[in-house]
Amino acid sequence: MRKSLKDIEDTLRNGKLPHANLAQHRHKVWQRVLQAQRERRKSKLMLNLPPWIWVLASIVLILLCVIVMLLIK
Repeated sequence: MRKSLKDIEDTLRNGKLPHANLAQHRHKVWQRVLQAQRERRKSKLMLNLPPWIWVLASIVLILLCVIVMLLIK
């Protein structure tokens, strides 16, 4: 069962950490909080593509513009 972001934040606020190795557990909890915040901010649109696709699309667009400019001359 996955904890919700609110449960994790409450655990951090209350300071009730169940494990003996508190520093390691706190780090894991913060990682889960940050991951949940990233997921919440993530848009579900087409813009959520890997960066290499954007680089490839930019290069293709630049080459297309150069070809059009050479043909217009």
